[in-house]
Amino acid sequence: MLTKTSDKHKQIEEVINYLAANNHGEVTPQMVVEEARNPDSPLHSEFEWDIEAAAEKYWIEQARKIIRSVRITYRVEKSQYSTIGYVRDPDKDKKQAGYVSVKKVRSDKQRAHDIVTSELFRARNALERADSLSHYFKIKEDILKIIKMIDNITIRL
Repeated sequence: MLTKTSDKHKQIEEVINYLAANNHGEVTPQMVVEEARNPDSPLHSEFEWDIEAAAEKYWIEQARKIIRSVRITYRVEKSQYSTIGYVRDPDKDKKQAGYVSVKKVRSDKQRAHDIVTSELFRARNALERADSLSHYFKIKEDILKIIKMIDNITIRL
């Protein structure tokens, strides 16, 4: 995996910046793939060029999307709510794939805790990204307050 300081990553950044500069500041995935087709491009080795292997990876990603699309509906008193039906299995190693039904883990307090903590971690990461963008765009936002709230909730869980 590339590190942010590697020469290869710098080359990749240069190519992406070049593509964007030649397209009014915008870059598309299609442009990147087209550039990567060139075996001399620093992007080339970042792609799976074996058609069967690439198709398998794509099908796996489609399956993930389908699993994530399943919803469950439940009632609390007189109100009806909907939530995702499957989440990443907290018992799986980070490199292992697997989803678990939220219905199955609902009564397991530790697994439920791990799932909610993981979701809060994802939200926190998205907010950190938004915070870095707000600094870059010089927009005053209270994003850090929200991040602190998430940290406090995570501690209380």
